[in-house]
Amino acid sequence: MDSSYRKLLICTLISSLIVVVGIGHGAVPIIFTELIMFKNLKFQFSFNEEPEAVVTTSSLIFLVGQIFWLFYLAKKKWVLFWLGFAILWFGFIVLIRGEGGVMLFFGLPFAILSYILVARSIMSIRTRYGEDAER
Repeated sequence: MDSSYRKLLICTLISSLIVVVGIGHGAVPIIFTELIMFKNLKFQFSFNEEPEAVVTTSSLIFLVGQIFWLFYLAKKKWVLFWLGFAILWFGFIVLIRGEGGVMLFFGLPFAILSYILVARSIMSIRTRYGEDAER
């Protein structure tokens, strides 16, 4: 993993932490909901009922995906990268579906950076394994 790829992964990870979510009459980055979630210890899983439960659910899903990506940075196993990517996008889709389409606007940096990261990952895999397949 070269340094530019690592920086792109870290930027995407940070952008997943600052996706803005609406709680009550305000808006906060998702990292605050992840921290508050452990303080309250009231997990209420919901995919499309009340907004606070949707935010809690998506925060937990985001946290799991972020942990997978941190393990990927340490272990450099592609399985961890793809699991983390799928889990993060699942959390993002849950957030969009439960909170409304405006969440797509607030999560746009994450969506764009993750798209670039996946495109670069696929190109890296194709060049690495495509050369071996031709021989």
